[in-house]
Amino acid sequence: MGQTSGDTERQSERSSGYTTVFESAEDASVCVAIVEAVSAVIGTEPTRLDPLYDVVDTDALERLIETGGTNVEVTFSFEGCRVAVFGDGGVVVTGPI
Repeated sequence: MGQTSGDTERQSERSSGYTTVFESAEDASVCVAIVEAVSAVIGTEPTRLDPLYDVVDTDALERLIETGGTNVEVTFSFEGCRVAVFGDGGVVVTGPI
């Protein structure tokens, strides 16, 4: 599962979105970090969201973030929010849009 360290979940002043940073670990999942961040932004339980795999190929996203380097940026819409995922482990959710 994705882990957040300390106070890495915070309101980002520069992006005016909700920011979370996950730390890579053997069991880390950027997809879990995305679902948790989106649920925090829209104020609902993660289990009440539509499946993430309905809007993005989650296996491909995981592989891209794991192997793509720090210059990778993937953006998409999920649950009415704009989600940006960065190769350095950053997830920025802005919403609802």
